[in-house]
Amino acid sequence: MVMNKYDRMREDYKPMTIDLLFLAESPPVPWNGHAPFFYNESEGMSPRDLFQFMMKALYPTQWRKVKKDFLTAFKKKSNYYLIDASRSPINGNKKKRLSEIIEDDEVIRTIKHLAEEGKFKRDQIRLIIIGKGVHDQFYQYLIDNSHIDTSRGQYSMCILNKKPLNFPRGNRATEDFIRKLQTLVTR
Repeated sequence: MVMNKYDRMREDYKPMTIDLLFLAESPPVPWNGHAPFFYNESEGMSPRDLFQFMMKALYPTQWRKVKKDFLTAFKKKSNYYLIDASRSPINGNKKKRLSEIIEDDEVIRTIKHLAEEGKFKRDQIRLIIIGKGVHDQFYQYLIDNSHIDTSRGQYSMCILNKKPLNFPRGNRATEDFIRKLQTLVTR
């Protein structure tokens, strides 16, 4: 697999072991030449993006840090890792593109690759799906494919959110997202 620029940024923040895996849709589609990618440490704390919402939920008492500090805590302190269903931004029909990803087993291959690298210290992969569209498309698919065989043994995927964790739109939705994510992470 050839790495794109998003893969390279993500790779810099891959923990030695992953305690909790997050699945989101894709890197954002650039708008006016800019797209606030989760793992791009050179960007500031873009207001109202997934990174900011997740950091407010995961590290509420450390809110005034710079992005690189949060990414380091995400990797080293928490052993969290976020992957995207699509390795590149999705333009056009998202539902169709996500269906194609399912047909190609891209997400399962990515998770299996992480397991082959020894990134999961137990035989269970804990996963949270971010976004209603991704949850709608992937929840049952991941349940149906929750047993992953690797050269290191068999892994079982445990999806922590049975219901969608909606990407926030508006203040009330932001508070709801933060509260629900905090609850899921402490399970």
